[in-house]
Amino acid sequence: MKNKSIFSFLFATVKENGFKWIGRRSFYELQRKIKWHNLKFKSRKWRSDEISFWLKKEYIGNKNLLNVWMENQTNFFFDSKDKSYHSKNLKKILNQKELTEIISRADSISDGFFHYFSSQKNNIGFPPDWFTNPKSNKKIDSKLHWNNIPMYSIQTGDLKYVWEIGRFTFVYDLVRAYWITSNDSYPEAFWEIIEDFYKKNPPNYGPHWKCGQEISIRIMAICFGLYAFRDTKSTTSERFNKLITLIASQADRVSKDHIYSHLQFNNHSISEGVGLYIVGLLFPELKISNKIRAMGKKILEFESKRLIFDDGSFAQNSFNYHRLMLSDYIYALRLSEINDDKFSNELKNKINKAYHFLLRMLDQKSGKVPNYGGNDGALILPLNICDYQDYRPIISLMHFYFYEEILFELGPWHEDLLWLFGHQSIRSSKKNIDTLNFENMDDTSYFRINSETSWCMIRCGNHQTRPSHSDMLHLDLWKDGINITADPGSYLYYDKPWNSRFMSTSLHNTISIDGFNQMDKGPRFMWYNWTKSKKNYNIHDKKQDIKYFEGEHYGYLRLQEPILHKRAIFLPLPDTWIVIDDLIGKGLYNFNLHWLTSQNTHRVGNSLNKFIFDDLSDSNNSYGLIVKNMIQPNKPLKSKIIEGSLNGDCYGWSSNYYGIKEKKKSILIKFNNQPPLRILSIFANDIENKNMIHKEDQLIIESKENKISLFLNQFEKSSILSNSIIIDNKSKKLFSI
Repeated sequence: MKNKSIFSFLFATVKENGFKWIGRRSFYELQRKIKWHNLKFKSRKWRSDEISFWLKKEYIGNKNLLNVWMENQTNFFFDSKDKSYHSKNLKKILNQKELTEIISRADSISDGFFHYFSSQKNNIGFPPDWFTNPKSNKKIDSKLHWNNIPMYSIQTGDLKYVWEIGRFTFVYDLVRAYWITSNDSYPEAFWEIIEDFYKKNPPNYGPHWKCGQEISIRIMAICFGLYAFRDTKSTTSERFNKLITLIASQADRVSKDHIYSHLQFNNHSISEGVGLYIVGLLFPELKISNKIRAMGKKILEFESKRLIFDDGSFAQNSFNYHRLMLSDYIYALRLSEINDDKFSNELKNKINKAYHFLLRMLDQKSGKVPNYGGNDGALILPLNICDYQDYRPIISLMHFYFYEEILFELGPWHEDLLWLFGHQSIRSSKKNIDTLNFENMDDTSYFRINSETSWCMIRCGNHQTRPSHSDMLHLDLWKDGINITADPGSYLYYDKPWNSRFMSTSLHNTISIDGFNQMDKGPRFMWYNWTKSKKNYNIHDKKQDIKYFEGEHYGYLRLQEPILHKRAIFLPLPDTWIVIDDLIGKGLYNFNLHWLTSQNTHRVGNSLNKFIFDDLSDSNNSYGLIVKNMIQPNKPLKSKIIEGSLNGDCYGWSSNYYGIKEKKKSILIKFNNQPPLRILSIFANDIENKNMIHKEDQLIIESKENKISLFLNQFEKSSILSNSIIIDNKSKKLFSI
């Protein structure tokens, strides 16, 4: 950064985060730089009698701690005696092919194949190589103190590829396969991996001690495996002692450095709260159990108030991290419930709101949600055969927790219920999802607009916490289960230029100016001069089923010649979406309107501004897009279809899974006229046969089936649209703002 930029960054960061946060965060970074953590968390070998160090006095010297624990064990989600019932009920929701896939995934583990980010399979040996990055094929020195290991370096690559195996989420595959087959090779594989991890990861050595959230996710998986394999011959006293030692030492590490995750304002703190709480709850034999149980519970209560907002949205501005947060909380809430250690109603109400928020973002046909915000491939409770993008498992799980009802037709997305709520759960009463409320909260910055076979989400509001992507007024449009205009996702957090471009304004479905972002980019994941925006209208004429939304953002008012961007979304007829973008100001810039569409998009003949989406079209009907310049209606806009650009601008790409990018088609509309400007985008059926007639402040959109007349206000008036006349099937509807 240049000196002026550094000053601007510091000023904005203090303004947006506060002096207290800046001070504490800076002090923590100073401690890291001077290697304070190397002294506080000294690297060491395991003690010869490590288990005794962690036990309460009354348990020290007990030669069969496993039996003591089993006799007094805390209730878990399931009991091993339920295995036969579980297997029978699993066959009610999974077919033979799906059951075989579960077994195949577990079998591949012993062959050295492990799944990464729910999308990639890598051979890293058995037991796994804990320190090699399979993407870069480079190895991290396991003798380094965790504080000396960077998140990314040219030498080692992206640390997330090393952490992924350390999350132990493969344990869920082993457990699921064992409960189907009763094959003792699965618990044996679990214990061999535990012993190997214990041997090769002594306290504070290597990358797997670096992050409290990673440790906590690992603890959740290990506990799940311990209870599932409790009664197998592979579970011995010696192995149990190592596992308890590993859990205790890791929980202790988390409890003594929680300040870092607390300062992140994200799911790290919540995950750590879960890890601490469940260790304290499930292992009362540990001398730190009471302390960390109370600490974990306090963290979870506090963070629910701080990070979940009144509309149910999550501070991290990411739908994948929203799922992670709910997975964390359901793990802790369910365990607390069956052990009569209840959380507050205030916390439960916040989680209920968070569940309903995610429900509102669900595409009911595909089970997916917009690929909104940071997406690092996290799936910490993989207890089903569903695709990573399918959010029905977490939604059905949360719905059952709150209402004891089955949501959706019985299917693979209900396997989670069997594990957390028992085999009786899938016999509960069913709830029709169509009867649930998908309406927006009054005070929200995420707006959903529904139509017959399509819907959209638009983001419009002020950031309350650190933004994820620079994407205000981004429009995600869905039809018949297909994401017509999509968010590009994240791809990789540390690979230039992809990491900065995928979070940029230019690659989202909105308008960018001269390549500037709506906010200024700081280091790593930080933004400053956070975008502010305002909802102007959100109207639903229920009698005529007409909808109108309008918002504006102020991110480009900071330019030398300020520009105001206003966007209206008008739904005059089912599945007919009219998007109007106004650019108000005096500066002469290069403006880009971007729509990220599927690979199966093409132009209509020689038309510059008509496009067909083949995924939604057949011989009888075509669904597509028309783009029109409303200021110079007779002058065609310059447009490009870009597929898989390799010149560094990253147009025509998206990433639904961390580390994997796929080609899409970016429709890029370029214009450099003098503002004010007004650009119209129409998504509708029969796009090839639609005619548009422009008359001063009126635009007529006409086809054989209907006629829409739009009367638009002058710039800077109260609304973009003044009124509209819609004639359809000989009926006439009038709509006005």
